[in-house]
Amino acid sequence: YNSDLKNNLNLNIALVEKSIDYVGGNGITKHAFVVRYLMTGAEGEKIDARETTFEYSDSIKLSTIQNRQAQYLSDFENTPPKRFKNFAGWNERKEKIDPDQLAVVAWIQDNDTKEIIQSQYFEI
Repeated sequence: YNSDLKNNLNLNIALVEKSIDYVGGNGITKHAFVVRYLMTGAEGEKIDARETTFEYSDSIKLSTIQNRQAQYLSDFENTPPKRFKNFAGWNERKEKIDPDQLAVVAWIQDNDTKEIIQSQYFEI
């Protein structure tokens, strides 16, 4: 146990698509490490720095993630937020996930300082 470590640490795990090609609203055509699913949710999973081991497990079907993405895009298109009042629809919808482009990114973050304590990247 390192007493210098804060106790407000969270484990964050994201399923990412390593590269997606499409023209965004800002003109950028190549998008790297697009988060497709936050396994530990937006807030992450609280961990205790005093523990020597920690285990986390999750599973989800890619079809479920794709269906959620398709629904999000449809909802946004049908009822765009007020700040997007001139939204004219998507040039291209990218709800399909390429399973050959998937990776998992995990990081431990101090929620007080936002410092990343440690991270790991795994290709699937």
